Amino acid sequence: MAEWLGDTPSFQRTMTPAERREFELFKSSVKANESKENDMAKKNDTQTTINMNAAEQNTEKENPMTNETANANANTNEKENVMTITGIPMKARKNGNEYYDRPTDVERHVAIRKATKFGRTKGIEAATCIPGETLANISKDPAEWELLGKACAKFGWTNGVCTVSKALKYHGTPNPEYTGHGWFVEFATHKGETDGTIAYPMEAFVWATESGLPEFDEEKKAKDDARRAKARFNRAKRALKDANKAAGIKTPRKPAAPKKVEVIKDEPVAAAAPSGDAAALMATVQALMAQNQQLIAALASAVK
Repeated sequence: MAEWLGDTPSFQRTMTPAERREFELFKSSVKANESKENDMAKKNDTQTTINMNAAEQNTEKENPMTNETANANANTNEKENVMTITGIPMKARKNGNEYYDRPTDVERHVAIRKATKFGRTKGIEAATCIPGETLANISKDPAEWELLGKACAKFGWTNGVCTVSKALKYHGTPNPEYTGHGWFVEFATHKGETDGTIAYPMEAFVWATESGLPEFDEEKKAKDDARRAKARFNRAKRALKDANKAAGIKTPRKPAAPKKVEVIKDEPVAAAAPSGDAAALMATVQALMAQNQQLIAALASAVK
């Protein structure tokens, strides 16, 4: 009998009572479906043919398909296909840039983890495809390493795994041709709540390097560091403003820069030639000066 992942001790330890009840209901529904399929397989071909012909002869009036029934079938199909993953889910911002849709990815991969049955699958030694790193960079729990190794063996991931965020730091972007899925790796957060991350195989990404392998992106790290530093500065600035407001301290406004006054220098003006009146006045002044000199000389002689 195949082993259910949810029945393993490591998984049972992390499940809440509500999750255990949900898991048992899930197993019961699967067993019921399997039993129903086995019963249908036991019917002979003649009876199957009769049933098919009878169904074709039924009129729409006798077998109406209401909107309510159609919606119920659609919901059932949606639940059955909850594990279907088509590559790495991405969303687009208003400016057209894409970003990783982590909530959707986590929800789908949790469903995969709960429904996966490893049976007698012998796990391999899982490894990260990021140079210089180990599985400890993904999870600190050896039990999770073992499950990841079984997932790698079951799904044929032999080139190593990594997370989406780690791939972006090593020139990796989601591969549009990859239509598979990853594996949900659990770890406990500092608040005691269960959380986790998605480990994807290396082929789920396109590596923009000459070797086609993960290489550290120095330029992206510098940009990310600058962005984080700016965010920390803005948070500290807002915190200071809020603290001042709570203490009744008015935040001084930034003084306005002084206005620049353009000074227009006067151009030198060439001296104008004296007019006729000015020339006459100058001659008179010179004559008076000469008379003064004569008087001064005369007074000097008289004193002697």
